[in-house]
Amino acid sequence: MPASKPARFRRSWMYFVAGLAHALAMLLAFPPFDLWRMAVAAPMPLVWAAWRRGVDLREQGRRGVRGRAVWMVPLGVAPFHLYSHQWMLDVTAIGFPVFIVAMSMMSGLFVWAGSNVMARWPRLPLCVAAPLVWTGLEVMRGEVVFSGYPWMLAAHPLIGAPWVPGTAALLGTYYAGFLVLVLAALVVDLTLTRMKPVAGLGVVGLLAGAVGLGVALWPGESEEAEFTVGVVQSNIPQSNKLEWKFEDRWRDMGAFGSLTKRAAGGADVVVWPETMFPGLTLSESGLAAERAAGLAFRVPREVDPRGEVPSTEFAQRLVSLAQDIGKPMLVGAVGFEGLSIVEDAKDGLRFDYAKRFNSVFLLKRDAGGFEGWIDPRPYSKIDLTPFGETMPGIRHWPWLQKQLTALGAGGLVLDLSSGDGPRVFDIGGVGVVTPVCFEATKPALCRKLVNAAAGRPAVMVNLTNDGWFAGFRPGRLQHLQIARWRCVELGVPMVRAANTGISAAIDSRGRVTASGVDGRPGAWNEEGVLTAKVRPNRARTLYARVGDVFGWTVLCMALVAWGWALATLRGGTKEQQA
Repeated sequence: MPASKPARFRRSWMYFVAGLAHALAMLLAFPPFDLWRMAVAAPMPLVWAAWRRGVDLREQGRRGVRGRAVWMVPLGVAPFHLYSHQWMLDVTAIGFPVFIVAMSMMSGLFVWAGSNVMARWPRLPLCVAAPLVWTGLEVMRGEVVFSGYPWMLAAHPLIGAPWVPGTAALLGTYYAGFLVLVLAALVVDLTLTRMKPVAGLGVVGLLAGAVGLGVALWPGESEEAEFTVGVVQSNIPQSNKLEWKFEDRWRDMGAFGSLTKRAAGGADVVVWPETMFPGLTLSESGLAAERAAGLAFRVPREVDPRGEVPSTEFAQRLVSLAQDIGKPMLVGAVGFEGLSIVEDAKDGLRFDYAKRFNSVFLLKRDAGGFEGWIDPRPYSKIDLTPFGETMPGIRHWPWLQKQLTALGAGGLVLDLSSGDGPRVFDIGGVGVVTPVCFEATKPALCRKLVNAAAGRPAVMVNLTNDGWFAGFRPGRLQHLQIARWRCVELGVPMVRAANTGISAAIDSRGRVTASGVDGRPGAWNEEGVLTAKVRPNRARTLYARVGDVFGWTVLCMALVAWGWALATLRGGTKEQQA
């Protein structure tokens, strides 16, 4: 029998409170609070909401159950995403509310899908049904939708917990999150359903076994010689970066040079953050196009007696800097393919190119390329950031992309192309791979890069521009938190060179061994130098070999379960559904 209107009203508000409780637990679990135990509590209110709606579906049939839970839960969850993603307002004011709605609705989707699965198989323990649906949704959000947004996953806060991170070395972060959901749903099972305590103890034993296996198979500490990375942490606000005037570029080039000389002492390689090269490009063909066009900046004569500075002077100064320090350098810069610079009667100079990349260039003696020092084979970012570097789904319609970019992401040029594939830089016998910016949040991409260095001790160097976060420190901390999981999954250390911070060194077990600059741990929104010492690792984890086979399997199982439940529940009578 359908519930009365007052009962439905009370139930709706209970769903809202469940969403709010989830939001509060998530807030406490993630930076800046980092109360990792709250990560286990966070899913419980949503598991309850899915269970409660599933009971209603069984008792009242589909026609008797309205979709209030699907809407009220996200309303309660929304404040967490409004807080955690506030930095996006400066990136895309139009896209921000759309993104918040989409992220919040994931909780409603869990309640909707989970309740249908629970209604169809009422004897299935919640500690099986809930992890299946939740992890399936995490994989879909993290790997499929808009090319993937694997932030705020269930496992992420537990990087600081004892033993638990080792499970990611087995089957990845999605597997670790699945185990978190098993424990969270088990508590709901023991509280609300008829699960016997003995069965609960059995589940706890299985969880302990899974964690123990992860610890037992976790590769030990590397015995390779230390590899020292001199990190230059620049401090260029994103607003300045979008309108980088010549005077600022010239000044920043000098400042970067001074920091580089400080960072070079004892370093095996010096690293600049993502796209921090002040010139136009470091690609060989691009520099040739600049020279052919005679491209120059007009400057006061006190800057240069000629009254102009060739645009290639930035690259020339960088090469001279590399020669002075005598150490290899990894520098983030724009790359081009097929660049031509022509004069246009209407628009002045016009820059035409076949492709534009977010690239990492290696500078070292006898590298070839420009002046014999800039390796002409850079690494170009493969997995582009949706809405920050490319517009998913509409990039093949340039006019539409231009209009939407102008409307929702003013100042950005979202026309980057993906790189051709992995590139391993050999520096002193160490295979250095360079995930750029948000690529460090992508498990499959980092696995692909590290596996390209097979047979060599490997290090990940993450060049990133965290100026996007502006004054929002928790966003930087979560970016660093996610990067730590990549180190655990692959058994490989990482050094982060971050514009505006937080630069850091992470060992192969995901522990931050150094951060900040100039002896100030966690320093951000300031420039400086970090000397990062890590031990490259040639040992590979099980995850490095098999990848996200667990996550994809769970997604497929979840899709089958959702489809079967929907088809079955739609088909029968209310008596058959009960």
